[in-house]
Amino acid sequence: MDPAAPDEGVVLLTFRRVGEEGPRELPPALLAEVEALPGVIAVSPSVTGAGFAVRADATNAVVVRGAEPERFRALIDIDSRLVAGRFEVDGDDVAIGSKLASELGITVGDKIRIKSSEGVEI
Repeated sequence: MDPAAPDEGVVLLTFRRVGEEGPRELPPALLAEVEALPGVIAVSPSVTGAGFAVRADATNAVVVRGAEPERFRALIDIDSRLVAGRFEVDGDDVAIGSKLASELGITVGDKIRIKSSEGVEI
């Protein structure tokens, strides 16, 4: 997105069925409909939740976000913001902020555990 373009922006769409708690996966048909809207340049479904990043004795509260990397890149120029490493978030790989890395005392390639707010290891 070009920050100089006043008509561009980001819209967060949360999908929830009536009577259900919490957001649900965006149905593919609705995703395609949103992508087809005039002016839409990218759509990146994601799921977020509260959790904890754990390394040895250090535990930090975090927001865990799951997204399709290529769709996410279409909205956010993540590669230009990288301080170290690469943005490959498949399998057991994660991307974390430099502040969290510093607080946990880790560098690229180190292992951390991610737990949900309910204590389930992710």
